[in-house]
Amino acid sequence: MRELLLKFLRDPIRVESDKEGIPVVSYGTRFGIRIGRVYNPLTIALYGILYFGLDQKVGPVELPVRHHTWKDIVAMADWLVKIEERGPMCSTWNYDFPWPTYQLLPPWKSAMAELFGGLFLISMFRATDKERYRRSADLHLRSLLTPTSEGGLAIADKETNGWWFPEYYSPTISAPYVLNGMMYVLLGLRHASSILGDDRYLCAFELGLLDLRKKIRRFDGGFFTYYDSVGNPADEKYHAFHVQLLDLLVSAADDHVLARIRSRWKHMSQGYWLKEPLILLSCLLRSRKSGYRLLGLVPGKGKVAMMKVPRGTLDSQNRSSRPCLGQPLHDSREMYESKDVAKCYLSLDGPQEPEETIHHRLQSNLRNPQVFDMIVG
Repeated sequence: MRELLLKFLRDPIRVESDKEGIPVVSYGTRFGIRIGRVYNPLTIALYGILYFGLDQKVGPVELPVRHHTWKDIVAMADWLVKIEERGPMCSTWNYDFPWPTYQLLPPWKSAMAELFGGLFLISMFRATDKERYRRSADLHLRSLLTPTSEGGLAIADKETNGWWFPEYYSPTISAPYVLNGMMYVLLGLRHASSILGDDRYLCAFELGLLDLRKKIRRFDGGFFTYYDSVGNPADEKYHAFHVQLLDLLVSAADDHVLARIRSRWKHMSQGYWLKEPLILLSCLLRSRKSGYRLLGLVPGKGKVAMMKVPRGTLDSQNRSSRPCLGQPLHDSREMYESKDVAKCYLSLDGPQEPEETIHHRLQSNLRNPQVFDMIVG
C-alpha cells in the first residue's frame, strides 16, 4: 500500500503567469505521467470570467488568487482566439497535453472550456466592440449545439432522450462523465440564452437538464457523492460544489427531482470529512465487485482514483504497467435527432403544440446560423 501511495501521489497544482500575463498551470506528475507546465484553455477562460464577475451567474469558481490587469485579460482573450481549432460547424480548443486520470491523450476537448471561453469572449466583445471576439465566441458556443460526430461536444443519449456535455472528451477514448462539469455547462447555457436572447441555448439547457435528471442518482453513493461515472468519490470540496450547483439549477429550473436530490445531499454534507475512511472502504468494495481497480489515494483527503482495468493489465508480475481506461457507465457518441427530442421538450415546458410542430421548431432553432445578433453593447 505504501508503494501504491507513493507512486500515485499527485504533485500540487501551481498557477503562474508567462511574460504576457497568461496563466500557465504546473501539474507536475499525475499518476506517474509527467505533464509539467502547460496552458489550459479552461483555466484561462475561468480567470477571464472571474475578471468580469460572471462566476455569480454560472456557479462557484475556485482558483489560486491572481490579480490580472486589463492588459493580461486582453492577452488571455487573444491567446484563446489564436489557438482555436476551426471546423465546418464550430470551433473548439484542443488540449495539447495528456490527462492520465482518464487516460486521455492529446488532442482532447472540454465542454466546460467551450462554455466558459465563449462567455469570456462575449464579455470581451462587449468591452471592446472587436468583431474577432464576437465571431470566436459564436463558434465556440456553437460547439455545445453540435453533435460529437460533427466536431462538437453534445452527446445525446437514446435512453434518456437528453444531452450530456462532457468535461473530458476524446473521439478515441471513452472518458467518464463528470457531474460538476455537466452542471456548470447547464448553468452557463441558461446564462448565454438570457444575455443573447437565443432560444437555441435554452433548448440545449432543457435537453441537458433532462439527461441530468435521469442520471443524477447514479452519482449518489448513499452517504457521499461520486465525482464521475467511473466511481471516483467527491471529496468535501467537490461535494460542496455539487450542492451549490444544484441550488442554482433548482432556482433556475424549479425542478422537483433535483430539489429532492439537493436536500438529500445537503444533509450528507454534515461531517463529510469524517466519513472519508468509510468512503474509501466503500470504493474499495465497489472496485472488487465491479472490476474497477483502486489506482490512487491522497492521504487525509479521502480521494481515490479508480479505473476499470481489463483482467491481467495490472498483474502481480507487472504492477508498474500503465493501466488503460475501460468503458464508462454510459457512452453515446451520436446526436439523436428524432421525434423523441420533441417529446422531451414537451415534458419540460408542456407547450400546447402538436409534437410534430415542436420537433420541427426545436431542430430549426438548433440549426439556425443567426447567432449573437441580439448582443447589446
